[in-house]
Amino acid sequence: MTSVLGLLDEREAAARVRVDGLREEAAPLAAVLEAAETELDRRVITREELVEALAVSAAGTIAVTEVEALRHWVRQAEADAGERDDRLTTAERDELKQLRRENAELKRANVIL
Repeated sequence: MTSVLGLLDEREAAARVRVDGLREEAAPLAAVLEAAETELDRRVITREELVEALAVSAAGTIAVTEVEALRHWVRQAEADAGERDDRLTTAERDELKQLRRENAELKRANVIL
């Protein structure tokens, strides 16, 4: 027959194993949570800055074109960060310009030939 202290030791050991396992599982989740909180903070700040700019614009101290430029900048930054897929990233836009230039050059070369 097992002693009471032996049973307590077994249960304590099992609890320690469980706690250690949970700590190992929680570590990656903590990193994911921290990244998500950072992203949320960034979005809140961006939203607050945009709302402030729009409020100033409504008061007439910033031209509408500047507000539109700010909106465009925010959308482009989101696209570059991979958060939007409704527009090209800056790198994709640069690549497209380069490809169009090359295409035009090849068309001119074909006309000459």
